[in-house]
Amino acid sequence: MKAIVITGPHKLEIIELPDPVCTESEAVIHIETAGICGIDLRVWRGRDKRAAFPCIPGHEAVGRITSMPAENDTYRVGQRVVVDPFLSCGVCKYCLSEKTNLCRSFHLLGLDGAAGTMAEYAAVPIRNLYPIQEGQPAKIALLAEPMATTLHAMKRAAGTAEELVIFGAGVQGILALLLAPGLGWTQVAVVEPDSARRKTALALGADRVIDPENEDVLVELKSFTGTRGVSFVMEASRSAKARLQALEAVDSGGEVCLLGMNDTVQEVDWAKIIRHELHVKGSFGYTGQDFAWVCEYLSNEGLPLAQEVKVFSMQEAERAFCAADQGTGAILKYALSIG
Repeated sequence: MKAIVITGPHKLEIIELPDPVCTESEAVIHIETAGICGIDLRVWRGRDKRAAFPCIPGHEAVGRITSMPAENDTYRVGQRVVVDPFLSCGVCKYCLSEKTNLCRSFHLLGLDGAAGTMAEYAAVPIRNLYPIQEGQPAKIALLAEPMATTLHAMKRAAGTAEELVIFGAGVQGILALLLAPGLGWTQVAVVEPDSARRKTALALGADRVIDPENEDVLVELKSFTGTRGVSFVMEASRSAKARLQALEAVDSGGEVCLLGMNDTVQEVDWAKIIRHELHVKGSFGYTGQDFAWVCEYLSNEGLPLAQEVKVFSMQEAERAFCAADQGTGAILKYALSIG
């Protein structure tokens, strides 16, 4: 099979490798399309300690089952599926309590020694496969994994506030905007420095967009909420500055949910958190229940994001990674057509 292999920082090659063979608990998937995630970019930059070169990156994928130990009522050879790349142990206290995202020994496809999905074929545990419709566009089905992450964060506070403020209009922020009405939020503001992404947020239903480089975020948010603070803020920008602004914007007793994992160390005004009884929550990954919910949502509702996902050919992998590395503009997700 052909596989995209990262051989060193900023170095990609397409290499011929043996086809994978599935174990009794796995299926081999012919990969149709693979998404490029921030984790893949960190590996490509040489900044993720969980990846050792050479490695096959990728964990967002849509494909078709080509072989498996035995067919059943849900899975069969030829079945089109989307991959849940989060490989939990299944036996620890977190897995047994359906909190698989907190598994102490989890692995992710494309990391931790596990081959990723940027190859013509990949062996994936059968329990990590979710059937999708034949007609569902691959570029939309690919968003199941990031959308499950977004859903998991929003479920931690869904229904606790009328208004939602999202810092960052990248893929996570826009997915949060689209999910918000169905989860109980009636007003959504988006804080985003990129003009193209602010335009996208407005087109997709944001009630207010704020440019943090040319507007006073706190003043604009007080106007948005009617002079009081914000009840719930989702920080999805991976910016240290945005994190601090989120803490300033939230009202007494309000909640801040942190998704971005860049700029991991910074000073925080703990006195404000204590004095105003703020609820600061981290949100990591998603559970199997989140992923299943998202797959059903995509099957029933779809997403109006066909223009915001750009697909390159496998041979254009280096160009695609460079484009994704820019992290700006109207394109929210870059992907590769594998086979």
